[in-house]
Amino acid sequence: MFQISFFPSNGLLIIHPPEFPVRSDDVFEHDLLFVWGDLMNPHFVREITGRFIAFAPSVLTGFARKAEKIGEGYSFSLIPREDSFVQGVILIGLTEDDLNALDRFERCPAHMVRKKVEVKVGDLPRIAQIYLPAE
Repeated sequence: MFQISFFPSNGLLIIHPPEFPVRSDDVFEHDLLFVWGDLMNPHFVREITGRFIAFAPSVLTGFARKAEKIGEGYSFSLIPREDSFVQGVILIGLTEDDLNALDRFERCPAHMVRKKVEVKVGDLPRIAQIYLPAE
């Protein structure tokens, strides 16, 4: 169902639907969204956006995952923590419709907001947006 394209010049691995070929330059030419948790599952993202989206493993430094017990379950978020990192993926080639659907899922701006941060994708530092708790 997915194809993996590896670009050895910068250690970049992109997982994508075969009908959407990718180039290493795609991480420079598109808006990127760093996700972790449930949004790392391409099938779950498809349920939200209506399509499969290319993604690449990535690392966010300076943040840690935070879990809060709420009733029978947990709520997870990211908090700034200088000595920590979070592994996730960047979603590549998102459209405005995709971002709007993901914003609705994350309950923006009441619950979460999108902020820009630097992530590492392969050997490349890139700017991506992430969802952080609203103030």
